[in-house]
Amino acid sequence: MLCAQIRKTATEGNVAVIQCPYAKGYEAYLKYFCKGTYKDCVSVVKTDGKEPWAFQGRFSLHDNTEKKMFVVTITALRIEDTGQYCCGIESVGLDPFTVVQLTTPQPKPSPKSSTPLYPHTTKAGTGAVTTVTGYTGHSVQIRCPYESQYETCMKYLCGGECYTFQTKDIPVDSKTAKDERFSLNDDTAARVFTVTIADLRSEDGGKYWCGIEGRFHDHYKEIMLEFKIMLEC
Repeated sequence: MLCAQIRKTATEGNVAVIQCPYAKGYEAYLKYFCKGTYKDCVSVVKTDGKEPWAFQGRFSLHDNTEKKMFVVTITALRIEDTGQYCCGIESVGLDPFTVVQLTTPQPKPSPKSSTPLYPHTTKAGTGAVTTVTGYTGHSVQIRCPYESQYETCMKYLCGGECYTFQTKDIPVDSKTAKDERFSLNDDTAARVFTVTIADLRSEDGGKYWCGIEGRFHDHYKEIMLEFKIMLEC
């Protein structure tokens, strides 16, 4: 069974979020994302039937059975990621699948560069605030670049006025996640950690901080998450 083809374009170095809807009745089946044509598709990431999340390097997969859709996220995109993929469901006989055509062009030159987390940064002021837009019921990615000396440090996402050292709301860090909707992937090679928030809710909107645990004090970068309602057709 072949579903409609999905076309996705995301520039090199950014994040691609691919939504793979499926029919009712496949909620309990294993979901996977593979690269290549259907007959010779090489698996990239796959669920194990126990957890809704699956991770493999820069790739992650989250199966939202309530929405009957699994979401694949690719971080730190590379030119070689361009090509054909398949969203698949492991079943008896021919697997139901959706063809995904991913294009990853190089970003256009810009006078503005991404603002990493700098040493001795304890509050906003290292550059423009990064704004991320998310839609209810969908997933959103928050990318947090950092400098090389922080590769082995613990990273986390913090809500509210974290830098004031008042009560911190840390839904996810490098070791644990307080909420199963939050996950954190640290790509030390690209020096960026990415936080994924699945199944967005209206209360998720607001101010967050990308945080890195330091020896004497933590380092932060401010993120504003805008919440919007996705109108269903």
